[in-house]
Amino acid sequence: AQNARKQLKVQWDEGPVASQSSAGYMAQIKQLKDKTSEAPTGGGPRGAKDGDVEAAFKNAAKVVEAEYEFPLLAHAPLEPQNSTAWFKDGKLEIWSPSQIPGFQNAAVPAGIQNSDVTFHMVRAGGGFGRRLVSEYDIEVSKIARMVADERAKAGQPSVPVKLLWSREDDMAHDNYRPAGYHYFKGALDASGKLIAFRDYVGSYGATSVIPANEFP
Repeated sequence: AQNARKQLKVQWDEGPVASQSSAGYMAQIKQLKDKTSEAPTGGGPRGAKDGDVEAAFKNAAKVVEAEYEFPLLAHAPLEPQNSTAWFKDGKLEIWSPSQIPGFQNAAVPAGIQNSDVTFHMVRAGGGFGRRLVSEYDIEVSKIARMVADERAKAGQPSVPVKLLWSREDDMAHDNYRPAGYHYFKGALDASGKLIAFRDYVGSYGATSVIPANEFP
């Protein structure tokens, strides 16, 4: 199966997003920061503001500024994505290291109801957020149903099916950790004590709001 797969010559239609890139997203984030005279709020939602920050910066003995960029990253857990499913007598049983089993509906590809699915949550191999989306459960559910149907035609009992992604597939098809950008500005008094702090955060991840006190 692996050798046959390597022979495939796939042409992808990337559609209207073909011109998008990480560099382009990062440039947009920085443009938002510079769009307002009250930089670096960037015109986006303000998480929090405590005290007279502008006055503290104006009277500071020293002001320190720094920028940090972080790229899209694969989660790369020790254990590649995998799942085991057994479709038998119209019911589906799954053993999977999913972090949120209910997030993916494994019943749909198997053609059954949710009440006919038994899920065993296996604590193994690391997650780091990658296993919040467990599309491998969807994949193995469909395969398990197909295997059971074909074996039934041949008068054979159903068997469990184990799906194990290759390390290459796990890296290439990850739901990548979001990239982003931080602009920090700090004010120090004459003794070196931090008296004011400003942080502009930009990211193109799934979560648009980050608590103001969740900074590195």
